[in-house]
Amino acid sequence: MREHLLLFLLFLIQIGLIRLHVYYACEYWPAKEIRVAELTYSPLSFFSPYGPGLDADLISDFSQKYRLKIRWLRLNFVKALLWLKQDKIDVIVGIPSLVNILDDYFEQSQFYLRNQFILVHDKSKYALEEIRELCSTKVILPASSWFGLAIHKYSNDLACPIDVQVSNQDLPFVFKSLDDNQARFMLVDRLSFQLLNPYFLDLRQTYSFKSRFKYFWLWSKRYPKLKKLLATYWQTNRTQAIIKDKKELYFGFLPQHPDYYQLYHLKKVILKRVPLYQTYIIKACAQYDLDPLFLIATIYQESHFNPQATSKTGVRGIIQLSQDTASWLGISNRLDPVQSILGGAKYLRWLAGKTKSMGATGWDKWFLALAAYNQGINHLRDAIFLAKNKGLQPVKWRSLKQIYPLLSYKKYYRRVKHGYCRGYEAISYVQKIRYYYYVLHLWAFLGGPEGNYLRKTFFKHIPTHWP
Repeated sequence: MREHLLLFLLFLIQIGLIRLHVYYACEYWPAKEIRVAELTYSPLSFFSPYGPGLDADLISDFSQKYRLKIRWLRLNFVKALLWLKQDKIDVIVGIPSLVNILDDYFEQSQFYLRNQFILVHDKSKYALEEIRELCSTKVILPASSWFGLAIHKYSNDLACPIDVQVSNQDLPFVFKSLDDNQARFMLVDRLSFQLLNPYFLDLRQTYSFKSRFKYFWLWSKRYPKLKKLLATYWQTNRTQAIIKDKKELYFGFLPQHPDYYQLYHLKKVILKRVPLYQTYIIKACAQYDLDPLFLIATIYQESHFNPQATSKTGVRGIIQLSQDTASWLGISNRLDPVQSILGGAKYLRWLAGKTKSMGATGWDKWFLALAAYNQGINHLRDAIFLAKNKGLQPVKWRSLKQIYPLLSYKKYYRRVKHGYCRGYEAISYVQKIRYYYYVLHLWAFLGGPEGNYLRKTFFKHIPTHWP
């Protein structure tokens, strides 16, 4: 009897050891790092002066929440999916919803961003008049399975083979190949085009496909603990609020229809007008801890670098100061660009300090400061008051974009202390400066006469802790 009991106990121990081995081999997750794959040609992690990108910020937030290190990889979708199944990575971010993931081995997040495919052409060539023209002309597309799937679908819809030129180069070089007239059209996603178009100003959208796709994350079910952490992270209201903030940060300033004349003018100003004032800009930014390109974007929006500029509201000078503000700043002559640039930088820094004391952080601090620069600090306080009353996050630019226009209507401005405000103007002002700031950094990043000048002259003067 004892021998049988002993054998049974040894059997149970063996089963336990086997189960423990299987757990450590297949299900145990050490919770030290997360291995992340982003997809090639993803617009969600494209260069931006505002940060590393939407997906990178979300992964960073997730990793900080659970104290994980991040191992970041860039892979094509087929390889990423294979590696996820082989346990070489933990999660794939930014997957377009162009195919259904039916494998029970995986679990996916909610959709969090929309996009669509468009056709682009060089303005020197004829635009697309009807979709069947694709049957008789060449189309460039990036070497990504998503673009291949899309062009295959369009070929089937048209019942004709589309002549495709696949480019294995990075996206800016794919754009350049169209810019160099290597084909008549290029298939690209809308977000990538909006982000790169300010550099390739001769490219125009010529057709927009009706179908849209969305982005999601994908992870393996192998590790129950990691699976639960990711699923829980995506289900919280906090994460959904972060996603909305990040979408606004990275894409909220992009215009639906770019003003190409304005961008050409900005290029001219960068090479002809900015060098006249670069010494004063660098000095002002060093004194008040500003990115010189941020100040340049603000000055361009204010006066296009005209030191004699005067508006109908009475503000004057290269950075458009009112007489009261100039006096408060100690400026004796608003038309003196040296005094004006230094005073404008000082005022921006002071406003940023005020928005910080109100609770604004990061880029929101500066976007609110710009709104106050345009419409005054008291109207900013009114907008924050209204935002609180409406249950919105009061010191987030995403919230105040909804609130500022209300201050133009009597129903709302009679409820606040400082009355009527040109709210729509504040929104347009902040969004344009955000856009110009992005464009200046894009040019500096990709090169060219304007970009090389900006990079060589101003980059070494950007504060290390900016923003």
